[in-house]
Amino acid sequence: MISYQVIIEAKMGNKEAVAQILEFYLPKIKKISKEDEFVQMALIAVYNGIKNFRNIEK
Repeated sequence: MISYQVIIEAKMGNKEAVAQILEFYLPKIKKISKEDEFVQMALIAVYNGIKNFRNIEK
């Protein structure tokens, strides 16, 4: 599981945090499809999700 702190660090531009998140999701994505194009698109979607993350907790 990815911690909230890692997500915030990734959103702030910490490349190690981004890599940690992408490495977490890569095996899950590869279970769905092993096609390189699909994997690349899915990782881009994860990265965009990191950039667009908003704290909904109040």
